Order: sequence, then C-alpha cells, then structure tokens
Amino acid sequence: MQLLTIPTPKWPDGLMTYDPKTQILFTDKFFGAHVCGDQIADEGWSIYSEERRFYYDCLHAAQARQVLSTLEKISDLNVKLYAPGHGPMVRYGKMELTSLYGQWSQEQSKRDLNVALLYASAYGNTATVAQAIAKGLTEAGVSVESINCEVATSDEIKAAIAKCDGFIIGSPTLGGNVQTQVQTALGIVLNTVSKDKLTGVFGSFGWSGEAIDFLESKLQDAGYKFGFETIRVKFKPDDVTIKTCKEAAIDFAQTLIKSRKRRNPKATVNAYGSDRTAQAVGRVVGSLCVMSAKRGNVTSAMLASWVSQATFNPPGVTVAVA
Repeated sequence: MQLLTIPTPKWPDGLMTYDPKTQILFTDKFFGAHVCGDQIADEGWSIYSEERRFYYDCLHAAQARQVLSTLEKISDLNVKLYAPGHGPMVRYGKMELTSLYGQWSQEQSKRDLNVALLYASAYGNTATVAQAIAKGLTEAGVSVESINCEVATSDEIKAAIAKCDGFIIGSPTLGGNVQTQVQTALGIVLNTVSKDKLTGVFGSFGWSGEAIDFLESKLQDAGYKFGFETIRVKFKPDDVTIKTCKEAAIDFAQTLIKSRKRRNPKATVNAYGSDRTAQAVGRVVGSLCVMSAKRGNVTSAMLASWVSQATFNPPGVTVAVA
C-alpha cells in the first residue's frame, strides 16, 4: 500500500491509499457523492453528475488550490478505479470526473472576486461555521481561499490575503482568548491588508465569547468596513444557524460585487451585454414577490421577479432562479 498525504484546510490530515496490485485508489473525501444504494460501481456514471457536482461544491469549492495540488499528486498513478468514502466506486466515469475536478477548481480560481477565509477550530464548531460561510460565498459567485490557521504558514496567509478583495476571520474562544494561530493571522492582516477591503468576523464559544469581541474591536479600530453583522455561535451550530451564516456570506458577496461595479461601471455592461434591446428588455417590470420557503425549523426568503402562474389545478407557479 502507498499512503499519499493530501492536506487541505478542512482536513489537514487528509490521506489517500493506493493499492498497486488491484490499482484501486482509496480517495477518502475526493470524487464522492452523497448517494447510497445497491449499486457498487458507477455504471451509467452520468446519472451521478448532479450529485457529484453538489458534493464538490459543498466540500471542495473553497479549497480549489489544494484540489489541483492533489490531482497533480495522483496523476502519475496507474489507477483502475477510485474508492471514495461516500457514494459508489468511480470506474466508468473516472477520466471524466478527474477532468471535471480540475475544470471546476480552475473556474473557482479564475473568478473575478476572491475572499480569504481565515479560521481555526478547537472542537469543530468554528470550522462548521466557516464551511457554511464558504458555501454561501461560492454560491454567490465569489471565489474562496480557505486558510486553516492551525496548519497554514505565515507565507501562505500573506499570499492569500495579498490577492483577496475581502477577508473573513473566525476563532473559537479558549480560556477567554483568541486561538494563538488566529492572533498571528490577525497581526499579518492588520500589517498588510488595505483598509478598503471588506471584512467579517465569526466564531463559536461555550460561555463568554471574548475572542469574537476581540477580533471585531481590533478590525473596527483599524477602520475596516464589515460585510455582515458579527456571527456569534454558542456551542454547536444548528440548521438555523448554518442557514444564517450562509445568508450572511451571500450578503457579503453581493456587497463586494456592488462595490466592484461602482468602481468599474463598464463591468455591468459587460455582464449583460452592450445590446440596447437586451438592456431594455431587462428593465421590463413583471411580478415582484417575496418567495419564502421552509424545511423543518429552517426558513428563508428572497425577493424574486419572473414569477408567474404555471397551473390552475393544482395551483402552481414557476420561478426562475439564477
């Protein structure tokens, strides 16, 4: 057996195992899908396309750089099939899925706006919040560079924040203090990051939450503008809290996008095209509604246009969502 270390911000101790005799690569968190059935391998592999993309977006979109590094590390192996930790083994669609992982990661890296997400986590709760924030940012079309301060070097932190358009930083509260590695990252930020960069603070705690207040006050005193209200999570985040974190991240991303458009008005024209007819059609006012949804205790709502009646019996509507 050959053991391959594949550290990522989410799993610093990530490991793949390759068996040269059977040519099976046990890929752990890579190339999986959250599906469970009787099928062992991926015959008719295209039926899993949507699930595999969703799995990638949830787990890997915020660590695209490390995904590309992992793909390079396994490229010389003679692999017959992948055996991931979730979902069926990848045999028939192996080449296509490997190529897609590279393509999706390149797309993440090339997005116009980038957010550095700096955090450390003592018991996994702060990491869960960070994951929800990363998901919201990527869904809103913003690239995320996740930095686990417990394993990242100072040079890696400097490189991430040097190219970011905004940054978000989080820490658990340990003995009334910020985790040491996050304090180091905060010092690098305050010394190097321009004050016009958008920021945000989050964290988890058991009793008091001083670390979150410390991060917030330091960034406020330095003159940074906040993209959402500081997120304070007591103990383990529940579904409602995770949804709130995700929506806060979407607000953060939209603020970044609006700021970019104000600085570069031509970006709006490029996004929608320069055709005057298309611009006029885009201003046609249709139905404007507040669409709400609920699943269990999780509720959400959005302002939506392009809502119209679809059926009379049973009553139904169509909603176009970007």
